[in-house]
Amino acid sequence: MSVNPSDDAGVIELALGAVESAARMQAARRLSASDSLRRLATSSVDPAVATFAVRRLSDEAELVQVATNAALRAVAQTALGKLTHEASLVQVALGAADAVVAKDAAKRLSDEALLVRVATSGADPVVRRAAVKRLENDETLVELALGAFELELRQAALERITGMPALSRVASAGEAALGLRALERLDDERVVNRIALEASAHEVRLAAVERAADGRILARIAKEDASEAVRVRALERLRSERLIADVARTGRFADTRTRAVRGLHDERAIADVATGDSDPKARSEATRRLGDQTTLGRLAHDDPDYRVRRNAVLKLKNRDEIARVASEDPDWQVREAAVRRVRDQALLRRIGEWDKAWQVRRAAIERVDSEAVLASRARNDADRAVRVVALRRVTDVTVLVNRAQWDDSEEARSVALNRLEDPSALRQIVHGTAPESIRAAARERLAVLESSPVDATERPERTRR
Repeated sequence: MSVNPSDDAGVIELALGAVESAARMQAARRLSASDSLRRLATSSVDPAVATFAVRRLSDEAELVQVATNAALRAVAQTALGKLTHEASLVQVALGAADAVVAKDAAKRLSDEALLVRVATSGADPVVRRAAVKRLENDETLVELALGAFELELRQAALERITGMPALSRVASAGEAALGLRALERLDDERVVNRIALEASAHEVRLAAVERAADGRILARIAKEDASEAVRVRALERLRSERLIADVARTGRFADTRTRAVRGLHDERAIADVATGDSDPKARSEATRRLGDQTTLGRLAHDDPDYRVRRNAVLKLKNRDEIARVASEDPDWQVREAAVRRVRDQALLRRIGEWDKAWQVRRAAIERVDSEAVLASRARNDADRAVRVVALRRVTDVTVLVNRAQWDDSEEARSVALNRLEDPSALRQIVHGTAPESIRAAARERLAVLESSPVDATERPERTRR
């Protein structure tokens, strides 16, 4: 091949395309212009030729082009090794087609601002991590740990942080995963307490609470933290009843105040919550633990929430107060609770007959001794549940026979039928005018009785009405 010594383009063509390596090298030796050497170093796939070309280069800009675009990694690395300016290195770190070359460029950087630029803008994660690993300033690393787009980059930045103040910032302001890792590396009790109060991630606050030892800090967290899980754990770790009482009285959240009451033994503190808390659940829980009868009596009559009044009447000892509540309270839940503690049979008879709530009538019928009231409710009560309870207790066979045939409720009919032990009463149903299904059930019941005699003392007596 004939080559014009003054024609660099022809020489480059020969250096790149000659069949024999000696001819390619001979052509390369003819080149001296930086531009030509850069083109040869970038494009040649002959390691010897490309290396020869790059070694003859000294222009920083041309070397950057080779390091960024060379076809051969070894040639790009050779060009990189000749670079001396940080501005050139950052160009390679950000622009090299080969990630290994870009990483090597990043590893040579020392300027913090340039390293941050590569860490946040590098094309490959390997390059970005290499830049982070070169950073030493904690403030810079904190900014990356809190603000970098990639989790791996944030984690890498955290691992480089050495100062306790910087770790504290990440624990307080970072996401849960990073905050927890930062917290693990902190051992100053005051710092841990502050993180328990201030960390943005509730998982971090919870972990810090597990390590906090200051009762006042724990009480503050139990009163104020936005996370229920954190509040609960802080309260569980409190040992001072004085601080628990403070949470019960002044906690921001009703659920925590309610839990705090369960840990109290001081009667005055419990009474303060029972009479003064704005939340009925907290008052109700405190009332359940209260022993003072004067306060309980006031709550049983005056508290606006039925749950508080119900818990109060369940602990009252004054029978007159209980009877008054059973008769007068506007909510059936409270009257029902009171009725279950009433002993006055006259009051039970009246409530069993006349209370407007079936739940309250049922509670009275479960305790009343009057056969007349039981019979009346078994026959006439508008609610099935009350009739069923009355039928389980009444002894009047006439009532049982009647209800076994004619009650609207299948359950009530079944209860009445199964309480009949007198064969003559069952025959009355079998030969009566009730629907066939009822008479069939009576026949089955009669057959059972006649095959298994029952002591007459166990049978309901026929009562004259």
